[in-house]
Order: sequence, then C-alpha cells, then structure tokens
Amino acid sequence: MEHRLLNCPECQWRLGGISLARSREIIDVPPPPAVEVTEHRIYKGWCSGCQKWHEAPVDWHDQVGGQGRIGVRLASLIATLRTVMRLPLRQIQTYLLTLHGVTISSGEIVELLHRMKAQMQPQLDALKAEIRASPAIQADETGWREDGSNGYIWSVSTPSIRYYEYHHSRGGEVVKHLIGQDYDGVLGSDFYAGYNIHQGLHQRCWVHFLRDAHELKEKYPHDEQLFTWAASVKAIYEAAIA
Repeated sequence: MEHRLLNCPECQWRLGGISLARSREIIDVPPPPAVEVTEHRIYKGWCSGCQKWHEAPVDWHDQVGGQGRIGVRLASLIATLRTVMRLPLRQIQTYLLTLHGVTISSGEIVELLHRMKAQMQPQLDALKAEIRASPAIQADETGWREDGSNGYIWSVSTPSIRYYEYHHSRGGEVVKHLIGQDYDGVLGSDFYAGYNIHQGLHQRCWVHFLRDAHELKEKYPHDEQLFTWAASVKAIYEAAIA
C-alpha cells in the first residue's frame, strides 16, 4: 500500500519533489475462514421399464472419509491438532469454535480419529513393508508420554522414509515387530541392548563408538595398545566417510 501526501497539511500548498521517505512492513494473517457446510441433495427417479428407483450417482471419496460428515480438510486439521500438536480434546473443540465457528462433540472427534487410523492403516503397512525391503535401516527410540502413560516412540528410517510407532515397551521384541523376523539388511542403531535381538548385519553408531574409545583413552592414558587400536578404528571410520 502506498501513502501519499499531495498538499501541505499546514498551508495547503501543493507539495513538490515527492519521493519515498520510509517504509514499514506489517505481518499478519487473514481472518480465519468460517466453517463451510455443503448440503448434498440426491434425487431419485422411478423407471417404469425395470420397475426400480434410481438415485443420481455421487462420488464423495475426495471430500469425506467413509460415512461421516466431517470433510477431509477439517478431519486433517483435527488429526494434526491431536497428533502433531498433542492438544487435548477440549482445546481442539475450543480452537475449532473460536476460529472457525464449528461445534464438534468430543465423542465425534474420538470416533473420527479412530476412523482415520483405520483408513490410513493400509498406507502405514505399505510404508513398513517398504522399510523392511530396504538394504539398510536406522532405528532409534526415545521416551514418550501418551494419554498419561509412559512409553516409547520407536523410529525406523531409510533415506526416504521416517516411520514411527508408540509402544509401552522398550524391549527387543519391538525391534522384531518393526523390521520383521527375518530382516537381512543392515540395521543401524546405538548400543542399547534391545537391538541385540537382531542377529543379522548390525552397524553400531559411530558417534557413540568413537566417544567410548576416547573415554577409554582418557581413563588409560598409558596403554599404548589401546591407543594403537583406537587409532586404527578411527582410520576405518575416516576411510568409510571418504
């Protein structure tokens, strides 16, 4: 927007030499859109030839999931608020009502999330199958509190896929559950004992390995064999990086 002054505010003489004096940016967002409700009216007609009623065909697959009334954009927003931002149901309700003027019960939100999980399961299974077919997998886990219960988020990753699952357990059986019983690629992990359940090729984390070697050298500063071994390990690492 441009703001120009053509006449002097004091004596009303015409101003000359008009040029840009200064500029200022104001960053804001537009008002949030109100919820949009579309009523679909499907008409039917009687066929005297085949003696049947026929309804107009409608395809809603790109607008709504299943038999629910919540559209895909609103459903995706609710799922993001719940899973990514981890908002409680009441806060999700407040957000939707305040910003978009839509009222949804907590029961409907829960049912919607369950339905979305079921609808997404084939895609999740396909991702897990693709990861298990990868020649190398990087795995890790970290503590995670879900619905008031302590547990762990486990991740298995390839260069193109990051896959996460929540489990109450930190045991090695979860590793088998994620990568499969007979994974024949290379599993990359840290030195946590849970990953020892994998009996195939196993690449331990170089950062942890080199850090442990450094701590050993500090603990035994006069052990020449240790220093020679540590140097050879570092040489393997540097050759691999090169």
